[in-house]
Amino acid sequence: MGGRIEVRSRVNRGSSFTLRLPMDNKRTVKKNPLSNFKLPLDGEPLRILIAEDDEVNRLYLQTLLNRKGFSVEEAINGSEAVKRCQANPYHLVLMDVSMQVMDGLEATRKIRQFSPDLPIVAVTAHAYEEDQKRIRESGMNAVVLKPIDEKKLMKQIEVHLKGLI
Repeated sequence: MGGRIEVRSRVNRGSSFTLRLPMDNKRTVKKNPLSNFKLPLDGEPLRILIAEDDEVNRLYLQTLLNRKGFSVEEAINGSEAVKRCQANPYHLVLMDVSMQVMDGLEATRKIRQFSPDLPIVAVTAHAYEEDQKRIRESGMNAVVLKPIDEKKLMKQIEVHLKGLI
């Protein structure tokens, strides 16, 4: 990657580690989010909404999806996710199930009233069979369990956006 690692150490005093990686802010690369498919003909990135109340999880998902070439927006609770989906066109929503203000199940039911075909993928730690049943009954299309496996997440995105990419 063209970077370098530095280590400075003194006996009985401690160590200092420095990692330097070059950042080229001028370069804009449109990456194919899924290697087997092409971006839409207009070249615009596909829009994904992340509805997640945990800041670390939002940052992880945003970084991962931006790196894959998607345009990402965030909602910190279900109520905000519903408002964003009413105001903006998204190609897919990644929805946490357990959030403050409004949970992902209720948010999905509300979104389904005005956007029945929008793919909504649950991103959750609720792994029990009865949880999965409630998730699907709310109108979500699929479930990706936390901790998030990047390959499984990308597979679900591929399945639900196949006609667009």
